[in-house]
Amino acid sequence: MLFYFSPEVSGQEQSILPSSILEVSGAISKGNAEGVAHFDIVELRTLPQARLETTTAVTDGVHRFDGVLMRDILAHVGSHGTVVT
Repeated sequence: MLFYFSPEVSGQEQSILPSSILEVSGAISKGNAEGVAHFDIVELRTLPQARLETTTAVTDGVHRFDGVLMRDILAHVGSHGTVVT
């Protein structure tokens, strides 16, 4: 499962994006705020990237999704919980 998806963003478009687009909290050992890890687009792009190409019966052609796997984000923040919500 892909946890994050983002199309290519030009430098100008990137400058208008919010600084934090993902927040992970809970049972984590590595955050950048009190018990929380905030990610911006630049930080997410430093994590390992994954690509999924798939087709469905209800859409035409192959669709490609690029992003970070949830397991890689959870490993990056040192998660040690048992439930994701």
